[in-house]
Amino acid sequence: MNKAIVRRAFARQNSGGSFYEILDEHVVWTVVNGRTYDSRQEFLEEGSAPILTRLATHLHMTPQDLWADGDTVVARFEGDATALDGLPYHNEYCWVLTFRRDAVVRAHAYLDMVAVTELIERVETPR
Repeated sequence: MNKAIVRRAFARQNSGGSFYEILDEHVVWTVVNGRTYDSRQEFLEEGSAPILTRLATHLHMTPQDLWADGDTVVARFEGDATALDGLPYHNEYCWVLTFRRDAVVRAHAYLDMVAVTELIERVETPR
């Protein structure tokens, strides 16, 4: 069931919506070798916004593998978009998502931080 929720979240993201709708309001989201965010709002404003606001197109998420065990789903996927400067943004992700009552309450995100840093340093946020 949780695996199906993740599949639907990828489909929603790729049709113009947001994957992050499945996050619990009090999700604890850890970017491994980065920082931990203690709520959906904090993660969206401080974790994902620095990336998403620098993109001219929607971040397309292409699942490579999905594994489920009990309340945990591991999603390995690629993210692609065009940045505001017209250059491509590409990253590979692996998210370990823990569910409670059909919502993600805990996440560990593994991603290419070099690609994120390069995007943030290269592209200014819109005013």
